[in-house]
Amino acid sequence: MALDSCLREVQYIRQLLHFMGGPNQECVTVYVDNTSVIMASKNPLQPGRNRHMPVRFFYFRQLSQERVIELHHISSSLNLADLLVTFKTPINFLNFTKKAKGHSPINH
Repeated sequence: MALDSCLREVQYIRQLLHFMGGPNQECVTVYVDNTSVIMASKNPLQPGRNRHMPVRFFYFRQLSQERVIELHHISSSLNLADLLVTFKTPINFLNFTKKAKGHSPINH
């Protein structure tokens, strides 16, 4: 769900830049912490593994095949998008907020 809305925003910004006369954007790198999504974007024939997924979730596969986006894995412990979504211990929360503020480097 989050990846779907992220990719729609990426497409919107790409189209907006094109409309405003900006430079053509090359492939956009998107970091995800779900390796199954990355595998599904590269291998469209996974028998029985993605039958239960709604059609709209295959949008990432189409964009990946068209080289609009490129999905890369990022560890959940480094994924800043999880800061406000998942439970964090106080120590983890402080580390994430330091990274989000730019006080601590983010290592991929």
